[in-house]
Amino acid sequence: MLTGRSFIVLNFCVFLLLIFSVWALPNGRFVLVLTDPDAAPDYPLSVIANAGGEFVAQGRFPWMTVAHSEAPDFAARLASAGAVLVLNHQLALGCLEGNQG
Repeated sequence: MLTGRSFIVLNFCVFLLLIFSVWALPNGRFVLVLTDPDAAPDYPLSVIANAGGEFVAQGRFPWMTVAHSEAPDFAARLASAGAVLVLNHQLALGCLEGNQG
């Protein structure tokens, strides 16, 4: 059985997970694209191109990129083209700081 304190902590963790999930959902024209880290360095570019998008910026690692498209189903097309995960581009702000100098 869960004690009162454990129940509160569990509910708080579920709440945080839900908040992060809603915040991380891709929305808008820009998205953060995560691809296979073991793939070739140009693989993210081919995924973006196959999905009909444009490369915007690379993250701290070659498998993290920001992409742009006007298509409303761009995130789904990226997933079909081979992206491991497609997230809200605002999550890339910390990733892009590694490239700033």
